[in-house]
Amino acid sequence: MLSRIISLFPRRTTTSSYGFLHIAHTMKLHSTTGAKAMNHDPDSRQSTGLFNLREFSTPDGFTTSTQIALFESKSLVNDIIACDPNITVVQKMDKLSNTLCNVADLGECIRQLHPNPDMVQKAQEACMAIGNYVEELNTNPHLYNAIKALMNSKQYDSFDDVTKCTAKSFLHDFEINGIHLESSKRDKVVKLSNSILDMSYQFHYNASLPVLIPKEICLPQLVKYFYEHKGYVHIDHVPHYNTNSELRALSYLIFYGPNTTQETLLVNLLDARRELATLVGYPTFAHRVLKSSMARDPATVMEFLDTLNQKIMPLAMAEVSEMVKLKQEMKPAQKDPNAIRPWDISVVTAERQKESKLLDLQSVRSYFSLDDCISGLNTIFTALFGIRLESVPVKSGEVWDQKVLKLAFVHDTEGVIGYTYADLFSRHGKIASDCHFTIRGGCELQRGDGSTTYQLPVITLCCSIDNSPLSQHSVENFFHEMGHALHSMLGRSKYQNVTGTRCSTDFAEVPSILMEFFLNDSRILSTFARHYQTRDSISQDHIKSFQFSNHFFPAYETQIQILHAALDQSVHSQPLKTGETVLDRYALLHSKYSPIDYIPNTTTISRFNHFYSYAAKYYSYLWSRAVASLIWKSCFADDPFSPESGAKYREMLRHGGGVHPSTLVTDLLGYEPSISDLVNALHENVIEKRTKVNTL
Repeated sequence: MLSRIISLFPRRTTTSSYGFLHIAHTMKLHSTTGAKAMNHDPDSRQSTGLFNLREFSTPDGFTTSTQIALFESKSLVNDIIACDPNITVVQKMDKLSNTLCNVADLGECIRQLHPNPDMVQKAQEACMAIGNYVEELNTNPHLYNAIKALMNSKQYDSFDDVTKCTAKSFLHDFEINGIHLESSKRDKVVKLSNSILDMSYQFHYNASLPVLIPKEICLPQLVKYFYEHKGYVHIDHVPHYNTNSELRALSYLIFYGPNTTQETLLVNLLDARRELATLVGYPTFAHRVLKSSMARDPATVMEFLDTLNQKIMPLAMAEVSEMVKLKQEMKPAQKDPNAIRPWDISVVTAERQKESKLLDLQSVRSYFSLDDCISGLNTIFTALFGIRLESVPVKSGEVWDQKVLKLAFVHDTEGVIGYTYADLFSRHGKIASDCHFTIRGGCELQRGDGSTTYQLPVITLCCSIDNSPLSQHSVENFFHEMGHALHSMLGRSKYQNVTGTRCSTDFAEVPSILMEFFLNDSRILSTFARHYQTRDSISQDHIKSFQFSNHFFPAYETQIQILHAALDQSVHSQPLKTGETVLDRYALLHSKYSPIDYIPNTTTISRFNHFYSYAAKYYSYLWSRAVASLIWKSCFADDPFSPESGAKYREMLRHGGGVHPSTLVTDLLGYEPSISDLVNALHENVIEKRTKVNTL
């Protein structure tokens, strides 16, 4: 029923390292002048709980809240089972989901962000307790029969589309967990699900581990460059921007060298995912994952990727030829000057930046203080939606770090429509980075008298900004994550199980990527980018530098995403053949989808973290970018401040996952985009970028 909750957190998480998390910050506190101050409670000294919820004032509050949630949930389960097949079944199922999510979602956020080890431990225990109970619900045949009876009843046809969609989502959650199977198979599904979670987390954890080389056999240049501890040199990354090509090559060959443990773990993970999918009635794991997506099935995804590959590969090959020329002209001379290797890309891109005579990134950074970036978002939201950002003073105990901002999204006539807690700065021990946590999903709440009230959405937006002014990377990530926040804030679904970003991944990434289009528009940049000291407006030269300094080879960037998306889709929809290894599969796909040669005996697969959370869904970045591009050109390219377009866009976002994403996109654009439309949109983007870059 609530498989999303179980997937929020891993089975194996140690808390022994949390004792040193609380580090005082020396960075300047920001007044957020871009967000108008709003004093809901002038007495900021008044003690409250996390997120202004008094029940989470102490670590033990998680224990109490979990007990209450479980007690209320069990009562709701009994009500659902005894209920006649009518709309109250969906309402109570959603209330059950809401009751559990209100603890599990908040706990997952605090587990990753709070500096107090006791809070972290209790949040983790709450997540585990809720997760264990959800596993029971997923195999409760009485709940399954209740929702199935509802969908077979005469009343079902009279329900609104959102209620029908929500009912289908509940049924789907039950069936992908094998509720309809005989007992022995259902038990096997549960064991496989647990095993997949364990292996997924272990793969994710291993992907970031360094390679340890005994110092006595390690080459001198590696010893000199990398960290050494207890006689071992830790090769933990590739120094992509180092001008020493031999150092880069050696680091790459070691860091991405064969990893039998990780490769075996991946094969076992893929086998378990495939077996699970087959047990619950799907041909492959990809079919199971994609059922409710815009793409709908693996064949459509591969058609999209292959068609895109045909369009982009010639452009990517041309860019690689340009890279070779740049490499040949570099000083000091580079090893293997007639070919581009994966460890050459960044340093050659930096050389292209010098050649273009763009302004240096530090100069550009001076125009992007956090206050001004929030002001820029405020300008966009006000123009499009009549919504302004207002900074809300936080009470004692409401947030976990003094630099966390509380932002209210306030509509001109509707008032407050939601709250965002912005944990934006990096700090020692902060686990989460550049992500979005739902704390409270927006939904209708039934009152005792039959009327309804709306539960306002509350989310946490997490970034890893090093300081203000912001680097270009930080600005881009901040706007991207604010796109997710906007999706949650504008969501007005009846049911929290399908609210905001609780929709298919290839639709959930559309608002965040669309925010990148706004950010890179010179008309938008001119409204908010100011020098943090002189307050001068950003110049056209600085705008050009911001727009292109990280995007000199757009076809190559796109082509590498195609390769990774094809790899992800292939291993989740086509089992390895007898005798075939994951490295064999990678090498085969590399020859088709990569514009540069494969390096034998290396594997980026072992460090491809998206196998953990984006299994069979990595294509979503490209798909969503295509959809976002179509929306931008249709609605905002002529006028990025159009309230008429903003109103249509808000209508698309308000439904979350309560309406099929293809229907929402079709309603906004006035037509359903074909594969050709999506591919052409990405192709045109690459051409536009290449044309502009070549004029610099």
